[in-house]
Amino acid sequence: SSKEARTHVDKLFSLRVRLDSIEPGELSATERATLDALRETLDGRLDAANACSPWTWQVDPLDGPAIHLLQLPVYQTIQTKDDAAALAARYKASTPFFDGHIKALRAGLEKGAVAPAPVVKRMIASLDGALAVPAADSPMAKAKLPDSGPGWHMEEVVRVRKTLVKAVEEGAYPALTVYRDFLKSEVLPKARDQKPGAAGLPGVATCYHAMIK
Repeated sequence: SSKEARTHVDKLFSLRVRLDSIEPGELSATERATLDALRETLDGRLDAANACSPWTWQVDPLDGPAIHLLQLPVYQTIQTKDDAAALAARYKASTPFFDGHIKALRAGLEKGAVAPAPVVKRMIASLDGALAVPAADSPMAKAKLPDSGPGWHMEEVVRVRKTLVKAVEEGAYPALTVYRDFLKSEVLPKARDQKPGAAGLPGVATCYHAMIK
């Protein structure tokens, strides 16, 4: 969402300020080089974020928030029942997250900032495919559970699996459905034709300049 994106930018800025408080004279040559590199990297990221505001227009079918949600079981492994509960909670929290994401994209649309049509179409196709799979058969609900260990008897495995399926049915799938429908009805009709990246965006020159600095 735009709020989360701005929070991230604020954290980058705070880190940049902290770097300025470091006295280079107290560092070794290697440490000074590292400090300079960090400063340059953060300056570039801050400039690009402020100039391009990608959270208001970017739709990413390879590494965007929808893909992150679908791939959560790959990165959030389950070793304990608390781990399983945390994964289910993340699925259930999908709706408010995507509500914020959609709100940010709508703000971009109002300013004429929108993703390229081919990218939006790929994202819609990806979501259509994922949502066509019954929740019980979704990779999200089939997160790998421990084969054995304290508390992981068969009845518990079945209970946890049902909890994950319910979380996907009631949390992840409705959120992804709303997002897909939003892309179809509001973003795609206004999407840019065959203009990759930030090309065609309002203020594109400033955005590109910030990205290549």
